[in-house]
Amino acid sequence: MAVHTPSHRDAPSGRPAELADLAGTLDGLLDRLAAVLRHEQQLTGEMSHELRTPLAALTAEVEWLQARPRGTEEQETAHRAIASGAARMHDIVETLLTEARTRGFETSGRCSLHEVIGEVARRSAEDHPQDPPVVLRACIGGQSATVGISASLLQRILVPLLDNARRYAVRCVAIEYAAVPGRNVEITVADDGPGIPAVLWGAVFAPGFRADPGSGHDGAGLGLPLARRIARAAGGEIVVAPAEGGPCFVVSLPAG
Repeated sequence: MAVHTPSHRDAPSGRPAELADLAGTLDGLLDRLAAVLRHEQQLTGEMSHELRTPLAALTAEVEWLQARPRGTEEQETAHRAIASGAARMHDIVETLLTEARTRGFETSGRCSLHEVIGEVARRSAEDHPQDPPVVLRACIGGQSATVGISASLLQRILVPLLDNARRYAVRCVAIEYAAVPGRNVEITVADDGPGIPAVLWGAVFAPGFRADPGSGHDGAGLGLPLARRIARAAGGEIVVAPAEGGPCFVVSLPAG
């Protein structure tokens, strides 16, 4: 029995039309399978790299503590470093699990745009009280607009955008939302930080991408790609767009 791989193709030349059609269909299925396998390999490599860094830090801290007795202040410093590393690994694993769960997720649903954005902003303020505040602005129709996806999925779209904006903001993060013609809703997330160079606007959605690897970014580099995946699966889109204060993220989603 012959062994087939995703790259194998059955040439239809010289065969009946029915077999040629079947071979074409199989080729299409193999192409899609190969694309899925490439995605899995890329994701596995990225996650392995991301997990290796905090794991190495945790191991070093534990070995350092075990090497000899430490003072109270040194122990507290080491404990904070261990807690930080564990929290980072938790975030990475949660992102990976969410990515796996949402490959075939159901995008149907309906929620209040105003309520979900308010809840996301409230949680951000509670979890990061030391960071710049989030300012909300409901534009035309924003207060009463509904979105054609569930509240949990809308949160999954917004949280990575807000995390990214909060990371670079100087004084505040601004979220504007409105109903737009064509039965859509639009959400803009902006910060007053240094901005994203135009040459990187497309790259920010690549899994694992970081504009500045030394910036202290504590995520897995998968939040923005996952947010765009969910938005597109729901019939929407996320793009980086020019704005008066610098580039911002714009989310378009179908109205509910």
